[in-house]
Amino acid sequence: MDYLANLVDKPTNPTKDPSLARDANEYKPMRDALAHTSLLTEVAKKKLSSVFENIRGRVQTLLTGAK
Repeated sequence: MDYLANLVDKPTNPTKDPSLARDANEYKPMRDALAHTSLLTEVAKKKLSSVFENIRGRVQTLLTGAK
């Protein structure tokens, strides 16, 4: 996912600009933890959902803005 995220939506400033690449880096460790242990706290579940929604929204924005 990193390669595709950077190819499609690479930010000029990764710490400040919203981007698919930044959300992908944030999402992967939580997704892996869930896949390997099936145990996440409620806070971690909310964060995972929030980052997933950011990714989904960014992809929708990129697709509607594509010409």
